[in-house]
Order: sequence, then C-alpha cells, then structure tokens
Amino acid sequence: MSMIDPSVDSLLEKTDKNRYILALGLIEEAKHLKNRKPLVKVTAQEKPIVIAARELFLGKIEIVVPAVKA
Repeated sequence: MSMIDPSVDSLLEKTDKNRYILALGLIEEAKHLKNRKPLVKVTAQEKPIVIAARELFLGKIEIVVPAVKA
C-alpha cells in the first residue's frame, strides 16, 4: 500500500502518463472545490488537492486537455 491514496501512478494512467497535465488538472479542480461540494465523502482534515485526486481516481471528474492548433 502506498503512502498516498490514490497513488500517483494510478492517477497518471488517467492523463496518458503526463505529470504536468495531472498537476495542472488537480490544481484546477482543487480551486473549483471552493465553489462546489465534493463529489466524494470527505473527512474534515482533507486538503482540496487530495479530494480532487480521489475524485479523479474514482472517475467522478475528468481532466480534459484542449487540442493544440498547429
């Protein structure tokens, strides 16, 4: 069992193994949590970034990467 639940490796599978996209997506979702209720059960001491990571892992949210125009 990893110290971080869900593990970074399992989250990277959701973003085509791109750490940069994962970090940006989780940061954005953590910011959105200020204005909405979490989609998963939360304990009082969990930080928004951890909640966003769990939502992504459980498939409650999705990180969408905009297409780059050439």
